[in-house]
Amino acid sequence: MPRTVSFHEPLACEPAAVFRTQREMKLGFITLHDVSPIQLHAVVFGLFASVVAPFGGFLASAIKRAYEVKDFDSLIPGHGGVTDRVDCEFIMALFVYVYHKTFIAEPEGWRALAAAAARLPEGDRRLLAGAIC
Repeated sequence: MPRTVSFHEPLACEPAAVFRTQREMKLGFITLHDVSPIQLHAVVFGLFASVVAPFGGFLASAIKRAYEVKDFDSLIPGHGGVTDRVDCEFIMALFVYVYHKTFIAEPEGWRALAAAAARLPEGDRRLLAGAIC
């Protein structure tokens, strides 16, 4: 029997819950059908990018005016420098990081910390609980 060429074995991983399509999702008084949570997160990113991120340019311009600087850099002549080309991306990157850590990412760090605290001897757990409270 001839063997087919394959570059890797078929993937057998299970996608995270945020990528799995749900038959029905209730959002307050709205019910959505056949949607995955990542699609809703993408809408939030799109709204933020189109409404708030452009204000990064205004912020950069305000900083330049406050310091009486024409351009941040001379690497790209006539364009205000590299910083002027990516000022919106700075705000967007910060938003995506905070949003991901808050609403999308699994809190693995806290679970690992709780598991490590559970393995402590009884006296050390009491000291830890006393330090936290």
